Amino acid sequence: MLIEMLKFMLLGAIATLFLDVLGIGLAKIFKTKTRNWGTVGQWLKGLCQFKWVYVAKDFPQAPNFHEQVLGWGFHYAVGMGYGLILFMLAGTGYLNQPTLLPALWVGLVLPTLASWLIFMPCMGAGLFGHKAKNIKITVFFVLSMHVIFMLGLYLPVCLSIYFTK
Repeated sequence: MLIEMLKFMLLGAIATLFLDVLGIGLAKIFKTKTRNWGTVGQWLKGLCQFKWVYVAKDFPQAPNFHEQVLGWGFHYAVGMGYGLILFMLAGTGYLNQPTLLPALWVGLVLPTLASWLIFMPCMGAGLFGHKAKNIKITVFFVLSMHVIFMLGLYLPVCLSIYFTK
């Protein structure tokens, strides 16, 4: 069971990498910035100091190297956590016969809601990003990034089955 859990954690990390690579491409196409995970590191640093912080207000300076590392590490840890949630919902059979529904829930629905209800308010963008500079672009990117993450939880399993037959 531990080996299967590790496989799902790896799948979550692969899906996160897939999200990051395609996210860079989307940002170039739409001429926007990619997510600065250093700000997440600043937020986590504040939490570790037992302070509830709003990054935009409490950390006006750019993130330093350690905050960048902390933010990126957290980003991938969350991706691996979603891999474990997929394991709990779909079971080990998912690695042999993946279906889109568990990937949809774990890759699109849960992280989108988490972004809108937890992440964005903590980063100062408000619930559902209503304080963002351009809410339409923000909503588009949250949804498109999590569609990519969902595909990252689904396609690698399909490809591994195809290439191991």
